[in-house]
Amino acid sequence: MEHKLQWQTAYMVGVKEVDQQHKQLFEMINSLQDAYESNQQKADIQKILEKMGDYLSTHFTCEEQYLKDHPRFEEHRKEHWKFVNQTMKFTHEYDSNDAVFEYSVIDFLKRWLLNHVLNTDIVFFRDLKKSASI
Repeated sequence: MEHKLQWQTAYMVGVKEVDQQHKQLFEMINSLQDAYESNQQKADIQKILEKMGDYLSTHFTCEEQYLKDHPRFEEHRKEHWKFVNQTMKFTHEYDSNDAVFEYSVIDFLKRWLLNHVLNTDIVFFRDLKKSASI
């Protein structure tokens, strides 16, 4: 049993709405891990993946509204949509054949989210606060 994501104040970007959404993403990944570890039915895992895919679109759209004035906005946006595409690819592959859901998918989601929040989101939001854009 691998460690679950634990929300910490170090992950806060300082915008309540975005921080709440990040917490929700942590919870979704933890739910996916719970489903995997308890050998839930394929339909249950598919439902979590689909819900997460929908939520990612909502979250990234919201976050991008805050970050649209950042000079490296397009770079940030590309990271988001590359992640959405990868998540959709995992979901599609799992939906369309007899593939076994692998823990490596959860590991990828965890690593990407933590890295993105800590090394991209926090930096971008800090830059905008310095320039008083948010």
